[in-house]
Amino acid sequence: MRPERRRRGVRPGVRGGRRGGARTPRGGAARSGRGRRRGAAQPDAARARRRPAPHRGGAGPGGAGHRADVARRAAGPRRPACGTAAGDLARRRAAAAARQPRGGRRLGRRDERRPQPVDGGARHAARPPAVNRRQLAVFLAVLDHGSLGAAASATGLAQPTVAQSLDGLEAQLGAVLVHRSSAGTTPTAAGRALEPHARQLLRGAGAAAEAVRSAGEQCAQRASGVLDVAVEAVLAADAASELLGAFSARHPGVRVQVRVAEHDDRVLESLLEGRAEVAVASLPLGRTTPSRAASELVVVPLGEQEVLVAFPPGSDDLPDPLPLAALDGRDVIGVTDHSRRERLVSRALEAVGARPRLAVETAHREAVASLVLAGAGAGFLSGVLAQWAAAEGVVLRRTRPAVTAAHALVHLRRALSPAARALVRLAEDCAP
Repeated sequence: MRPERRRRGVRPGVRGGRRGGARTPRGGAARSGRGRRRGAAQPDAARARRRPAPHRGGAGPGGAGHRADVARRAAGPRRPACGTAAGDLARRRAAAAARQPRGGRRLGRRDERRPQPVDGGARHAARPPAVNRRQLAVFLAVLDHGSLGAAASATGLAQPTVAQSLDGLEAQLGAVLVHRSSAGTTPTAAGRALEPHARQLLRGAGAAAEAVRSAGEQCAQRASGVLDVAVEAVLAADAASELLGAFSARHPGVRVQVRVAEHDDRVLESLLEGRAEVAVASLPLGRTTPSRAASELVVVPLGEQEVLVAFPPGSDDLPDPLPLAALDGRDVIGVTDHSRRERLVSRALEAVGARPRLAVETAHREAVASLVLAGAGAGFLSGVLAQWAAAEGVVLRRTRPAVTAAHALVHLRRALSPAARALVRLAEDCAP
């Protein structure tokens, strides 16, 4: 007899042998490896004779249960009922399969929420960084006050809040706007470039809010808000005071903020940098005005003022008009503001060869009348200051040749606030 060959992985008589065949039913004897091997080599006809007869109505082949299984398989997978969790999952899977592009990756829930590109898949152009009004206001406060602490006190914010707002603005614009140190803050080139635009944007936002509140036409007729005016120091007590006084009487709802500049060129710088919306300056305009900016300026002449010579009380014997040559060798009071009017008087004296002696020099033009009254020497006055000095007893004399100074209202050729437009109309009405 041939010895029985034992198949690897199958032990006879043990339930659950998996390698080499199906699991043995509980309670039955396991077939040997030899029997399996011999049965695998038999023809189909012989194996068919070994199959048990089908039971009618059972689950075996040919029975009713078997026929029902075959019919269900032919009908396809059973669809879950609507309204159930399985039904909802099936519908979502079917919708995702319908949207799935051929040859592409599988779309997930994140792709469903993500907006798909339009115009053939082209990406949209990058949007400019969003800058809010508060950041610009904090930035200008830092520039105006020179430090984060002073800016925090002026705006009513905490210093960390000011620093955080400035950091956010720099991050959005991608540039350092302010150099910070223990001594304070200084603007960079990018900060100086942003300053006029920031001031114009804030002023425009205020004008927009004012226009909404005042309802269009009514706002144009009755101006309100804040008006920033830059004034040359020599004109602050003369031409500017008369014009702004008349404006305030007509428009009591406007608060006028006057920025006095010691030098005439500083007036135009305040205008170009956006610190002021209109300015009162001497003519002709500053020598340092760029040619590009000169084409953007609108000049409304306000008239001329005659420069008078003031003498201490008791000088009534002097002729009127007084030749400028008569001032040669006399004590005079000078002003150190180096304004256009001072240069005008100096050129007039040089033209006639007069060289007066500088007895007193002061930085405040308002002090000239008081010094003349005290007998310190002769001085040059005009406008309201000359009228006040004459009322106090100062002797005034016109000059030969006459020395006159012209002045005007200046603004940029751009959209103005309602208050600025009202001031320009008043200046045009008062123009000679």
